[in-house]
Amino acid sequence: VMIDSGAFSAHTLGKEVNIDRYCNFLEKYSWMAEKYVTLDHVGDEAKTKENYLLMIERGFNPMYVVTTADNDHDFWREVVKNNRDICVSGGTIIRNKWMDKRFQDVYLETSELAKIHGLGYVNRSSMFNLPIASVDSSSFSCSERYGGFYIFIDGKLKIIQKS
Repeated sequence: VMIDSGAFSAHTLGKEVNIDRYCNFLEKYSWMAEKYVTLDHVGDEAKTKENYLLMIERGFNPMYVVTTADNDHDFWREVVKNNRDICVSGGTIIRNKWMDKRFQDVYLETSELAKIHGLGYVNRSSMFNLPIASVDSSSFSCSERYGGFYIFIDGKLKIIQKS
């Protein structure tokens, strides 16, 4: 189980996610999850870094979010020394070769240490050929919407229908 901050959803709805409220939530519930994500700020590398550092100060060890605006490779290299789990955002809006290269760049720039989570990235034609450890997508919530859910069996994506 991974806790996501909901920053992208809030952004698309024109709402702000408060870092203190998010940290208070994590103080209460992070014990239930294996991982939790930094509160990123869509398109703002400086604000995402600020939130990450604030969370570190408060005693958290979040998955850093490399945003589409983020190009501080030195920072990525430092982050993975603290937590190898790292997120790469942009998958919900960018589905082209640039995104595929982005995953490869983050992986290589971190000396192949990063265990990358593709935020909102489900591109079945390429995701199994990229250095991605996990992905998420609202389309995976089809059990709520369409009566089925996705699982991986022997490296293959399967849909399971529920009654």
